[in-house]
Amino acid sequence: EVWGAGARFVGGADGVETLMGRGSELDSEWRADYLFSCLEARIRSRRASDRKIEFYFGLEVAPGGYAWAFPRGGNEWNVGLGVDAARSDRVPAYVFFERFLARFDPEAEILEKIAGAACRSRSLRRIAGDGVLLVGDAAHQGNPMTGGGIMNAMEAGDLAGRVGAEALRDGDAAETRLARYEKEWSRTVGASNDRYLRLADLLYRSYGDDDLEKIWTGMEAFFRRREKSGSVPAALAAALSFPPDFVRAAVPVLMSFQNRRILF
Repeated sequence: EVWGAGARFVGGADGVETLMGRGSELDSEWRADYLFSCLEARIRSRRASDRKIEFYFGLEVAPGGYAWAFPRGGNEWNVGLGVDAARSDRVPAYVFFERFLARFDPEAEILEKIAGAACRSRSLRRIAGDGVLLVGDAAHQGNPMTGGGIMNAMEAGDLAGRVGAEALRDGDAAETRLARYEKEWSRTVGASNDRYLRLADLLYRSYGDDDLEKIWTGMEAFFRRREKSGSVPAALAAALSFPPDFVRAAVPVLMSFQNRRILF
């Protein structure tokens, strides 16, 4: 059965495989090198959840990405990883996942498993058209550094909802009116995402394990010195161990935190 529906304004928040983006004049198609292959499982483990979130990096663990273990309470965890196919030598993500799970707890009981894609790219330059706005992964709004997108999508949804409501109230849902959403996103979180992408390209696509070890060792030293001295300048000496290009990419990210929240 074929049926149709009409609307004066549509918010396209239909994810990575967005039909709204592909069906409108807005080009939101993902390139293969924008995507990470991801697997996550909810497990019951011999390891008790101790409220500490764990992250694992390295080409043997999750090439071009990272693995994680999030405690759920009791003896349950969410464990998973994201892998960049460009750095995995054609080894499927599930192979790395099985290796990681065996390392985390070889006797873990898998209660639930999910798979999907996490996204990394610059924000789209056009996310508003006549009567349509794109939101979330459909608009390439996920954080390129972490692959996460919930907070970004909530902020984008809030902004899109307000712009769309005002457009409907005034009877004008043309692209020129809805472009307010596009401009405000690009000025704030979109600009931050572009900075995160430069940093992510270094961490996930340029650096090897030795470089990552220097960075994590330096970060640990920074926070330990800061905790001990209470002084940020005293702790900055730890940054001398960071690769210079990492420092150049990381400073703009840190400076952009003050513009994190959208002002409207």
